[in-house]
Amino acid sequence: MAYRPPVDFSHNLDHYSDTIVARATPLGSGGVAIIRLSGPQAVNIANLLVSKDLSNYENRKAYFTTFIDSQKALIDEGLVLVMQGPNSYTGEDVVELQCHGGMFVVEKILSTAVEFGARMATGGEFTKRAFLNGKIDLTKAEGICDMIAAKSKTSHEAAVNHLSGKLESTIHRLMDDLIDMAAHFEVSVDYPEEELEIDTKESMLILLKTKIGSIDNLLATFQSGHKAKTGTSVCLIGSPNVGKSSIMNTLLKQQRCIVTSTPGTTRDFIEEDFFIQGTHFHLKDTAGIRATRSNIEKEGIKASWQAISDTDIVIFVLDTTAPIHRTILDKLNKDKTVVVWNKIDLKEPQEKLNFPHIAHLSAKNGQGMHLLEEKLLNLAAQESKENKNAILITSSRHKKLLEEAKEDFLRVQEGLKQNLGFELLAFDMKSGLNHLSSIIGRNISEDILSSVFNNFCVGK
Repeated sequence: MAYRPPVDFSHNLDHYSDTIVARATPLGSGGVAIIRLSGPQAVNIANLLVSKDLSNYENRKAYFTTFIDSQKALIDEGLVLVMQGPNSYTGEDVVELQCHGGMFVVEKILSTAVEFGARMATGGEFTKRAFLNGKIDLTKAEGICDMIAAKSKTSHEAAVNHLSGKLESTIHRLMDDLIDMAAHFEVSVDYPEEELEIDTKESMLILLKTKIGSIDNLLATFQSGHKAKTGTSVCLIGSPNVGKSSIMNTLLKQQRCIVTSTPGTTRDFIEEDFFIQGTHFHLKDTAGIRATRSNIEKEGIKASWQAISDTDIVIFVLDTTAPIHRTILDKLNKDKTVVVWNKIDLKEPQEKLNFPHIAHLSAKNGQGMHLLEEKLLNLAAQESKENKNAILITSSRHKKLLEEAKEDFLRVQEGLKQNLGFELLAFDMKSGLNHLSSIIGRNISEDILSSVFNNFCVGK
């Protein structure tokens, strides 16, 4: 089901009916920069910038032009494209100016556009206008933001699902039939003396059970969805001086940690992202776990154990030349732990451990590091396979609204069983539908809308 009606923010219409301008390419110098105008005066302002009547130019076609300032002095040469509304990204008249990417040139064109009547756009304002003009629903807008931020194949696939409208369609399917049930309750409020027929009541209970189950299925994907955006979390643990920092530097392919022979050097967490064959990991190097009298080090070790319980994968590093700390081993979840025997260049491990994921390596010379990377990939892939082709919930906003809708529908379900009044049933049903519709951007406040688009960069 396609999304059509724009959102009514007529109380703040002036802010959305002016013409905005912003750089659409990243800050800094480059070969080419793109400047975007959108709004009712976009073409008129662009006319002044290029000293031509763009209304005679073919829509969506690039033309070579010169850019001039208010004194008609030459700023640069480049291309201009006009995209007339409503068939544009924002639904308004849009003009794109392509110039050389020097910082002065871009700033000069922007300041001239403002001088001619444009306003500098805020973060995400172009996409916000697309939403307000009914071009996209809110899940697609969030999908655009996720697409820009995507760092891995998994996060890209999740963003594509949102951008292509799959989540929107899923929400509409959830609301199907429930809207009819809500209407039935609303009408029945006027006839409270009439009770539901047994068959009607049973069919409503079956429908609610099905819809609640569908919500549960969506909620079950949140952990994977969150992981798709932030990366699979990996916690690096072990006793002091077993080579954790060296392993982290090798995984990151950079000197991120100071490598020293002094035990207990790492007391604060060090966090970095790294990638293996396109899979995104978020690595946390923790304080070395050992018996200590230092209160500061004790706090670091306590935090390490908390990190271990919260992480997706644990890398437990052992030194082949040192005794094994059994107390640590016994506390670890074997299914999510990779035991790493480090320093095999000095000595081979003498013990066999009952762990399914073990890698032998030397962080010093890189021997065996590919084995550790394979273990990490295999563990990360297990959950990806389970959620392949699934619509992932990646946003905490979506999760909260789904949870609230579920609670509303559970109350309706229980109310039907207890033969509660139609007015109470109608109230909870309407509340649940409002929570679902808020996911796609209906019945949503300006504050929430602003919080969504504040995550965007300027120019998008």
